Amino acid sequence: PKSRTTIFDKDVIVLEASVDQKSKGKIGTVFKTEDKKIAIQTSSGALIIEVLKPSGKNTMSSTAFLAGYGK
Repeated sequence: PKSRTTIFDKDVIVLEASVDQKSKGKIGTVFKTEDKKIAIQTSSGALIIEVLKPSGKNTMSSTAFLAGYGK
C-alpha cells in the first residue's frame, strides 16, 4: 500500500521513504533536510520522503518536487 498526503497544497502519493532516528524537533513539523529532501518530524526521528508522485504527474524525487512546488 502507498501513503497519500498533501504537501504544499498538492495531493501526493509517497512511494519511498527513510527514517532519520537522530533528528529532533517539534512533532509534526515539515522541513527541508540539508540534502534538500522533504522531512516530517515524528516522536522517534524524522520521516524523510525520498520519492513521491504528485496527482496527475510523474514519479519524482522529493528534491525535484521542492524545486517545482517548494516554498
